Amino acid sequence: MIGQDQLGDNHWFTLAFIIVFYWLITLLNLKFDMAKIGGAIGIWLGVYLPIGSGFILGLAAFLKRGGLIPTACWGPLAYTAPSPA
Repeated sequence: MIGQDQLGDNHWFTLAFIIVFYWLITLLNLKFDMAKIGGAIGIWLGVYLPIGSGFILGLAAFLKRGGLIPTACWGPLAYTAPSPA
């Protein structure tokens, strides 16, 4: 399944995949107390991990590009202007 682009383009496969995982999560919530299990690790997976990975990826991009490039995205920046030129 990995590396097969035609499966990702197939709308019926995508729909079936979503429905199967939706019902799998629903059945797990009915069978086990997933709130207690997920609550213990939810803060790590939902807050700390995304913030940490975003910071690390941003730092890696900063170091790879060689620091700040003032004209990279929005044009030249000026401290006197309220928004980029």
